[in-house]
Order: sequence, then structure tokens, then C-alpha cells
Amino acid sequence: MLKDQIADVFQRHFHQFGFKKTSVDDIAHEMQISKKTIYQHFLSKEDIFEFIVHRNAQSVLSDLVKQLPDENNEMARLERLIHLIHALARDFRREINNFETQFKMEIAEKAYQEAYSLLIADLITRGVEKKEFHCSNLPATIRFVNVIIAESVHLAFSEPSLDPAEQAVVVIKKILS
Repeated sequence: MLKDQIADVFQRHFHQFGFKKTSVDDIAHEMQISKKTIYQHFLSKEDIFEFIVHRNAQSVLSDLVKQLPDENNEMARLERLIHLIHALARDFRREINNFETQFKMEIAEKAYQEAYSLLIADLITRGVEKKEFHCSNLPATIRFVNVIIAESVHLAFSEPSLDPAEQAVVVIKKILS
């Protein structure tokens, strides 16, 4: 599919030259297509970057699922997921370029939260169904857990010396017990 091919070339250029130095002109020239063709698939360079991040987030989600324990204990799976999310965030922090940090963070945060929030909802729902977790309002509980994880990741970014993953696990265990 041409949209994916355009995104692949952009992604290679983003990694090699950075977002600001990657141009639609360069991509069109390399692919031997017109800029108009690129803009038929994407609204802007930012839109292409967002597409790439969302695509990568879905791939990462598949990898996360494979890394969760096979055991029938949803709390163990949820705890492992929280630590994996924090590890991903640490890796992302090391990879980003300072001059593009805010732009990349906003897009990546949204994409990755969307990807892992569905998995968190599934784990909590299964835990409630198996009577492993107790909650009176499942949608609210899922939302609280997602907010706790997101905020613990924000805290890890703002205070790199901290590792709030374990504190997030403790609080979430209390909420689900």
C-alpha cells in the first residue's frame, strides 16, 4: 500500500535526519512521486509522523502482550505490564532529540496510551470476572488505573532519578482489592 510505503520512507528519514530536516520534497523525489500524491494520503508532515507513531504503538502492543506471563493471575500480568510500559518510556526518553522533544512526546504519549489502555481494560475486566479484583464501578476503575499509570510515566519523565512504577503498582493493587 502506497500510504505505508510513504510512511516507511519518512520513518527512515526521520531516524536519519530528524523531523525538522525531513521534507516532503525529499521524500517525493526519492520515491519518484509528486508531493500531491503524498498529500492525497496525509494532511501534513506531522500527520505522517503521527501515523508512524500509531503504527509503531500497535506493533509495540503486540510485543507487550507476548511478554506478559501466561499464568492465570491478572494482577501479575497487570504488574508486569506496568513495568514494561515504564521501560518503554525510559527507552523512548533516551531516543528522542531535544529540539523535537515536545512534539514527539505529545504524539507518542497519545498513541501509546491508546494502545495500552485497551490491554489494561481487558486485564482488569478479566480479573473482575474471575473475582481476583473487586470494584463497584468497572469503567471508573479502568479509567483510574490508566490515569495512575500515565501519571507515573509523566513523573518518571519529569524526575528521571525516580522510578514510580512500583508505587503505581502498590496504589493499583489497593484500588483493585
